[in-house]
Amino acid sequence: MSGLDQIVAKITQDANNTAKEAQTYAEQKAKSAREDVLKQAREEQDELLEHAKRRAQTTIATATVGAQQQGHQILLSARQSVIDDIIGMLYSRLAALGDSEYFGLLKRLFSEYALPREGVMELSKSDYERMPAGFEQALNSSLKGNGSIKIQESKKRDIGGGFILNYGGVQENCTFKALIAAKQDELRDKICERLFSE
Repeated sequence: MSGLDQIVAKITQDANNTAKEAQTYAEQKAKSAREDVLKQAREEQDELLEHAKRRAQTTIATATVGAQQQGHQILLSARQSVIDDIIGMLYSRLAALGDSEYFGLLKRLFSEYALPREGVMELSKSDYERMPAGFEQALNSSLKGNGSIKIQESKKRDIGGGFILNYGGVQENCTFKALIAAKQDELRDKICERLFSE
């Protein structure tokens, strides 16, 4: 082989070695780049999965709290309905009392709310018509000489059960509706305590 052929062979061999080194280097760089891309993709995938997991947990927790609140609202509404029914039954029960019990109750209410002055007790038409004889005298006796009361049928308003006391410009509404409304919170608390105490 001539010197020129040897130089060409050496250049060719050097070029082949350089090409092989460049190819090996390029393959290593490509492999490293691929590994970096895969690693970054796995990290992003893990991050996305963790984010999705947190969102799912938040959604489940929110739904659970919402369902619990809705359950509490339904329970509260049912309790309120039961309490309202009981208060409604109280009106019915008061209206259904026999004359003796009914007017005994009115007498006790009168003793509690009467003022020591001259006044008028208004009763509903039905109560006025069924009022026992001597009822007005019994009320006046309970005042012990401190004022007097005259009983009359209410012509202006529907009283329902109970009565209204009029002392000139002062009125005392002792209708069952007014008395129950005035003590409604207290009644609700007592009913709730008896029915729902755990």
